[in-house]
Amino acid sequence: MPDRFNGHFAKFGWIAYESFDKDTMKEAVILADSGNLDGADNLLVEYYDQDKLHIGLLKMEAVKEFLIRKELALKAKEDYLEGRYHACIPVVLMMIDGIVNDVHEDQKGFFARDVDLTAWNSVAAHSSGLQEISRLFQESRTRTTTEQIKIPYRNGILHGRDLGYANKIVAAKTWATLFAIRDWALAKKVEKEPKKAKKLGISAYENLEQFDKKIESWKPRNINLGEEGLISCNPDIFELHTPEKRLSEFMEYWAKKNYGKMSEIMDPLFCESSSKMAGVIRSQFKEKSLIKYKLLDIEDKAPVFTEITALVTVEENDISSEKRFSAKMIHLDDNGDTALRDNFYGKWKIVNYQFQD
Repeated sequence: MPDRFNGHFAKFGWIAYESFDKDTMKEAVILADSGNLDGADNLLVEYYDQDKLHIGLLKMEAVKEFLIRKELALKAKEDYLEGRYHACIPVVLMMIDGIVNDVHEDQKGFFARDVDLTAWNSVAAHSSGLQEISRLFQESRTRTTTEQIKIPYRNGILHGRDLGYANKIVAAKTWATLFAIRDWALAKKVEKEPKKAKKLGISAYENLEQFDKKIESWKPRNINLGEEGLISCNPDIFELHTPEKRLSEFMEYWAKKNYGKMSEIMDPLFCESSSKMAGVIRSQFKEKSLIKYKLLDIEDKAPVFTEITALVTVEENDISSEKRFSAKMIHLDDNGDTALRDNFYGKWKIVNYQFQD
């Protein structure tokens, strides 16, 4: 079915990928077989609705390289749903190129002329998949035109030659490509370390469907800390393998001024060099002595992501004050990639934090 799908649609900018709905894929192929390509095209465009984008972006969080782009992706999603295609299309194209560049072993982007986007045992990364539409999307566009296009021509759009790009068809194809990139990225990680990947629950295609079903069925915890929050001076009161326990450990190290241990709880994305992490943490916390803290809010944002707000009492220059401390927590495996929160090989890390008076 993926081969038949690509045979019909790759030349128009659609390809099959692992997490694409199999029934929709089959229906589109049947329409194309009967000669109704317009009907198939419309079916595929309408597939990318609010629910599909929500689930698709949740699944994207399995790719660590996406997380630093998540805020932009959410803005692009809002623009898409509001019909601001002129705004969302360039952003998604940039995310596609950037993620591929970060994941690719040769640090080549999606639109590099000699980029290799194939991977073993992957639908998206089959030679008739991403490789094919990469060539299509990067076609040279040498004439300025106002005619409506149906292909996300990167050069024509970003260089201001294809002025008729702002439509739902082009936008939907960029989202489809982004979600296919996710499956390619996971396949590349499996290809590099198949034994470790299998251990961590993201092995080959047959396990990817089970992985995606967990994401689709995930629900945030219902956590009520009450009006006074949760007062703690001991991480042992928290349930094992939870982000709140990990943050509490961070607080304990802070109180002891153990900046090395604090830095171990930070995600490497926080700092350009892991070797500099302890120095960065020291510089930001040495003037703030932690006296006490309590958790005010724990919000599970995604299967791999939780935001926690705490009220901390700190002493600076012999003066005590209360501040809000918010931390974004991400669940990573021992290879530094995102892992579902039920994966006990993973560890919670702080990817970002901020103080508020």
